Amino acid sequence: MQSLNLEPQITLDDQHGDFKWFDLAVVSNDEKFHPYMRNYASWLLNKIGDTDD
Repeated sequence: MQSLNLEPQITLDDQHGDFKWFDLAVVSNDEKFHPYMRNYASWLLNKIGDTDD
């Protein structure tokens, strides 16, 4: 399995003044996040845990 400890370098632009990293488990379970983002975070967590790929 690949290490997910490295964060990509992101360049801010006029539309995005800052960025914040969130734990996928937090995003998938917290209603303050948009439902589409919560579903995507849950899907990613399932894919990370799937060793059959």
